[in-house]
Amino acid sequence: MSDILSALKADEDYKTFKNIVNESNKVVVSEVYDEMMKMHGKRSVRKLDGSEVTGIKLNKVMVNDLKGRSRAVELNAQISMELGRLSIAYSAVKGHIMSKHADLLAGRSIADRTMSFENLLYIKKAKARIAELESIQGIVDMIVEDIDKASWTARNLVDVLNIGTKREYTT
Repeated sequence: MSDILSALKADEDYKTFKNIVNESNKVVVSEVYDEMMKMHGKRSVRKLDGSEVTGIKLNKVMVNDLKGRSRAVELNAQISMELGRLSIAYSAVKGHIMSKHADLLAGRSIADRTMSFENLLYIKKAKARIAELESIQGIVDMIVEDIDKASWTARNLVDVLNIGTKREYTT
């Protein structure tokens, strides 16, 4: 294993990969999680009571959800940028090391060399960071999806209120 480590220390592509891994901290996952949970918990749609639903309240709910959705999409874009950059770098360095330094990786079979590759420190860090970013991206996506569903329902409630209002004026 020390031969591969020595070779990688001198390898410019691996150095670039290490820099990308070290810089992959722009998105602070715990802060994104906290912000999303706080926003989701404070959504006005959660405070609606069926007996008190009015057009004005629904408007407020829809506007607040729109603001929250916008922020979630902004965070998701940041996550996607970091995740994409890291995933591309991981794939590139894997191909590079598996071809250029295959003879230095432990084992004869592809599976053994792959396992040896995956035990390298920065490879482990990159895989852990990719998993972390994918996880928070899934949470943000769920919240955006929930907001979309709530908006659809709120829009239908506005239609129901409009029908009810029209009936009152026509009878």
